[in-house]
Parts: sequence; structure tokens; C-alpha cells
Amino acid sequence: MKTKVLFQTKKQLLLLVVQCVFVSSFFAQGFTWQDYTSPTTIYSAVFEGNYMWITTSGGVIKFDTVTKNREYFNPYNSGLPCNNVFSVAIDNANNKWFGTGGGASGYYEATGAGRGLAKYNGSTWTVYNTSNSGLPNNSVRCVYVDNSNDIWAGTNGGGMTKFNGTTWVTYKRTTSPLPSDTVSCIVNDNNGLKWIATFRGVASFDGTTWTIYNKANSGLPGDTVRTIAIGPNNEKWIGTSRGVAKFNDTTWTTYTTLNSGLPYRNVIRILPEMDGTVWFATYGMAETYGSGLAKLVGTTWTTYSSSNSNLPRNNVSIILSDASGKLWVSSERGHKAGKGMGQMNRFDRNVLWETFEISDNELIDNFFYTMAKDQAGNLWFGGEKAGVTKFDGTVWTNYNIENSSLADDDNYSIKFDNNGDLWTSHDRGRISKYNGGTSYTTLSTPNGISDDPFTIAFDSSNNLWAGCRGTGVLKYNGSMWTNFTTSNSGLPHNYVNHIKIDNADNLWISTNNGLALFDGTTWTVYNTSNSGLPFNQVSHVEIDQANNKWISTFGGLAKFDGTTWTVYKTNNSGISNNKVYCVAIDANNVKWIGTWTGACKLDGTTWTTLTNFSGAPYQYVKDIGFDNNGNTWLMTQGQGLVVYIPDVSTSLNQSNIHHETIYNYPNPVSDETVISFASHTADSFVLKVVDISGREISLNYTYTINNGIHIFKLSPNKLTQGIYFYSVISKSESKSGKMLVLSSGY
Repeated sequence: MKTKVLFQTKKQLLLLVVQCVFVSSFFAQGFTWQDYTSPTTIYSAVFEGNYMWITTSGGVIKFDTVTKNREYFNPYNSGLPCNNVFSVAIDNANNKWFGTGGGASGYYEATGAGRGLAKYNGSTWTVYNTSNSGLPNNSVRCVYVDNSNDIWAGTNGGGMTKFNGTTWVTYKRTTSPLPSDTVSCIVNDNNGLKWIATFRGVASFDGTTWTIYNKANSGLPGDTVRTIAIGPNNEKWIGTSRGVAKFNDTTWTTYTTLNSGLPYRNVIRILPEMDGTVWFATYGMAETYGSGLAKLVGTTWTTYSSSNSNLPRNNVSIILSDASGKLWVSSERGHKAGKGMGQMNRFDRNVLWETFEISDNELIDNFFYTMAKDQAGNLWFGGEKAGVTKFDGTVWTNYNIENSSLADDDNYSIKFDNNGDLWTSHDRGRISKYNGGTSYTTLSTPNGISDDPFTIAFDSSNNLWAGCRGTGVLKYNGSMWTNFTTSNSGLPHNYVNHIKIDNADNLWISTNNGLALFDGTTWTVYNTSNSGLPFNQVSHVEIDQANNKWISTFGGLAKFDGTTWTVYKTNNSGISNNKVYCVAIDANNVKWIGTWTGACKLDGTTWTTLTNFSGAPYQYVKDIGFDNNGNTWLMTQGQGLVVYIPDVSTSLNQSNIHHETIYNYPNPVSDETVISFASHTADSFVLKVVDISGREISLNYTYTINNGIHIFKLSPNKLTQGIYFYSVISKSESKSGKMLVLSSGY
């Protein structure tokens, strides 16, 4: 999601360090980062006055429920260590604590690895992980602040830990009676007793004595416990994967789909209210949906779902009550159809629902495989459960199975044919052609569901070639299919990862058992035994201006000029990882390499490491592309779309500056700097600069405007070394940023 900073006064500038779109450590290198993610799954939220802090699979959102302004935090604009943030709590000093990793359903519990526990005090981020603290596991499912202001963190496989600001005390199955090392919720009851939800039952703990409850010895309907909430009479409401239990310290009452009006068995949030009303959030597991929001008053159940109310979706992950008594609910799609829409819903407890957008783009997931650019310069993206998304530089448009005739939301390869028509491949033997508007034509491959066309390409005769994961290579000439497999051709493996077609219409086919060259008649296979190929699992081939083939393998990168092989590995080059997924070559012949741990680039003989996702599975860079403004787009698995923007002072134009973005270059500042931004209007702006203490500095500057782009040229001859905040203000807008001055004495 884009970084958006909306500050109006100097006082606000001092209250919070501005979260700029660019990471300051990169300024001196002449490039910046822009991250586009979507809150596809909303995990948890907490109120701080009118502000709601929302944790999602796309980072953290600070949402003003009055003005509807949003501020976004992600690894590219803040100290947040990763995008998948599952839990949040606020301590007595107003610090926000964020637990990273984990998920609301079985899918993300397995794949949503965390990066530790992050603390944010309004200006500074501090990250605690297994390497620098006593945190026992980096995937933190829950965070709780008790009456003593101690921080409790429940982890996904490492037990739970208590942190008092200095000392860590960890409880695990091997060192305590804790029934499971996966802890999903920790709360205090009205007597100060800890209640701990685990994936093997519930534990109560008074600091010394443990009591364990499970399905065998209590009224719990299941041992996988998702949440615990304390009612007004100190009763414990316990949500499990099999229903709900109420425990008043003596008697258990069990509610399931068989003995009550509970509409769905998996309950992940419960909100008991002072008047005795209890609300339940149901959430679908894997590829199923929940059944919406349930209400229990006495013995009467009422269910609010997409079929009988204005609730948009039936997967509910958040229920909160604000100061006015209104409910705030997140409502998402099931995993199979894309996990969310980036919305919060407000309910006045009668029939009126209000929906508020909390995302600033139309991305419906953060797992991307592919990108293509059309003749007009529009960018098209596809990925896992992500649909097809078009970006024209300003507007995002998503096409998915719910709003178009697209065959599937899994989109593995996007290509344009020789006529400029867009094609995208899905799994289960389907390929879609875009007809314009929301219309797609579905093409079914000959082997049906057994075909998995993971990659597509077009030759000069506009034949479609598809590489499948298990059934080899398919050719479609517009009317007839031809299938090449290991049994009827020289193809070395039926699992095909990529097809690249060169200017002579030769096919370079990446397989799990080597690289195949097919000229239409003859097959030539390159593998580790007969060539310089470093590894037989080949993921991608790209061809540079000199006709060199750049071959990505899971054992390094190879360059092949037709005769000589040159291999690049971590032990003989600056490549960031030997597990290479793709290579892209820009207009300057620079090679951009996507790997398991991020990306790097090779400019001539100079290597530069760009990102580091080391240790975070499913966040590798799967594809790389370029827009018309010279920016490089990285398709990642789990981190969304990441854009590398070169020297911004030379790449400013209306199409690549967003209205919410303001920045200055160079930054850090050693001489002159340029502050640039786009505006909705042609208003005149004035510049104000304050130092870290809030003192306003009077500076000389020149101000120009060009097609909606506002530029301040600033000579900071009165600034000493340090951090400064600037604000540009018109009659209708105010935008703010931060700069670091490196030296004094101008």
C-alpha cells in the first residue's frame, strides 16, 4: 500500500516522525523504494482514541475513524520488519507492540513466517527477535499487556514469553505445563488470572499454579483454541475451531452448530458486552467461507451475513466496539477467491452497515508471479489468488472471478500476443484472453485439469506456447493443440517453468531437468553433465542485446553466448542467492536478478544487492519488469509489488508521482535539495521547515510548477547538522516530509 502522510500542523510534525515513502539509508545511493501491498487479510485491531491500529498481511494501517485518513507502515517506509503483522497491543506508555507472522486460517499459519516483535513509540521502531532478545520464536500470534505493563507474546511454535522491559521469561511445553507451544491468545480475567489459548486446549495461570482444560476434561468443543474473551461477570468465552464454550469458573456451556444457532464452527473473535450481548466472528478455513457475524442475546441467536444484511463478506476476523458503541467489523473473502477487499465495516447494531476503504489500490493479494506492459505503458500484474490487476500510473483496476469473466484468480503468466491482445494462464488447464471491459474468453487446454499452464509465450506466427507443470509443452495455432512431452519429443522433463522465444523463433525451455532448445524440428538439451549449466532445475531464461542467454537455476546464474558458459554464484560474484528465479534486462543492458532472498543487479561488472528477504519463506522475487519511467518493479511472494525508483530528481512526471507522495532529493542533504510532489490542484504552496525542537527555520527557496508537479528548490544555508521536518501548505492541502542534513557551515 502506498505511504500516505497527512499532517496539518507543526505540532503534529513533532508528535510523530514522518513516515516518508523512502527509506533514509537509501537516499545517498540515488534510489528509493515504493511498496504496493494490500491488506488482503485483516488480522486484528485496537483503538487509540479515534485512531484504529489495524494489522494485516500487508503491513499496519493507522486509520482515523473520524476523518478517514490512513497512514501505512511497511518494511519499506518504517522499521516494521515484515508485512505480515498478526497482532497488536498498546502499553501504558502508549507504545504499540506488533506481533509478526501467523494467520487467521490454516493457510497462513503454515506460510506466514514472522520477523519478531516490533515496538513503535511514535517515532522509533525497536524489533525484538530470536537473535537479539529472549523472544523464543519470530512468529508472534498474539500480544497482550497486563496490569503490570508487562508484555506477553504468544508464538507459533515457541511457547509464550513475558517481557518486563529488561528480562524475558519464556514458558514452553518442555519447561512448564503449557499444553502447546502455539499460543493464540492471552488475556487477564477480572481477578488477574491469565487465560491462555493454545492449539491443545486452554491454560489458566496465576504466576505459580497452572490449570489445563481440554476437550477431554471440560466443556471445550475442540482443542484448537482461537480466542478467549472475558465477559462482564468474569465468565470466559472461548472460541475454538469446533465451536464456543462459556465457563463461569464452575459450569461449562458449549455452543456448536448442532446444538445452537451458531452458524459456523470456527470462531476466531468474541466480543461480550455489558448488557449480556455476545458477538462471534466466524472465519472459513482453507478454501471455505465463514458464515458471517453471529449475535447471542440470552438464548436467541441472530446471524448477519452477506445474504441477509449489508455485510460484504462472510469471513469476519475483527469485532471492535468504539467509544460511541458502534461495532467495527472486518469482512473478507475466502482464501480460494482472494482473501480480502481492504475494507472496514461499521455497524450501528440495527441494520445499517457503512463500509470504509482502508486500502489505496485494487490488489487483492500480495503473492505475485508475473508482470507485462502494454503498448500504452499500462502495467498488468498476476499472481496467487490475485486476479489480474492493471495500473495506468494513477488508477488501479482489478479483474477477478467475482467482477469479471476471468477464469480463475490464480494467474501465473501474463503475455501480449502479436496483435496486442492480453493472455493470462491459470492452473487446471485454463488460459484467458482479455476482450476489454470485464470480458475474458477462456481457452481450455487439451489435457483438461491435468494441465497446469504455468508459462506462456508467442512466436512470430502468433502461435501460443504453454509450459505446463506435469504435461510438458503445448502449442496452439488458433485451432489445434500439439502436446510435446518426454515420451514423444526431446523434452527432458514434463515440468516446465518458463519458455523464452528468441528472434529466430527458437524456444528456450526451462525445465526441472535441464534447459531445452527447440528450433521447431531439433531438440538440444543442456544439463550439468554436458554443459556449464550449474544446476538442472532451470527456472527462467532471458536474452540480452548481444544474444547472450541468461539462465536462472536453483544452483546459480549462468550466461551462455552459444559457446562459452559463465556461472555466477555467491562464492564468485555479488549475486545475493544461488536460488535464482528470474532475470530481466533493462534498456541500459543492466541485468536485474530475482532470487530467494531478494534481488540484485549486474551493471557491467558491478554487482549491487537491492533487497534482503532472507529467512522469510514465500517472499522471493518471482518476476521483474520495467515501466516507461525507468522504474523497476519486483514481483514478490508475500511482500506485494515493490518498485525501485532511480534518482527521483530526473524521473519526475505526472504519471509516476502519486498525489499523496512528497519527497526531497538528495536526502541526506549536503548542499542543495529539491522537494517534489504532485497535487490535485494548481494551488500555490508555501514551504515551512522546523527543526527537531519545533523551531521554524526561515530559508530561501524557489518554487515552480509543471503539469501538476510542484518543485521547491531549497538552499539550506541556515541549517546545521540534524533532522528537519518540512511542510508544504496551500489553501486546501498540506503535505509533509523529513530530511537529514549531514554537515553544517553552508
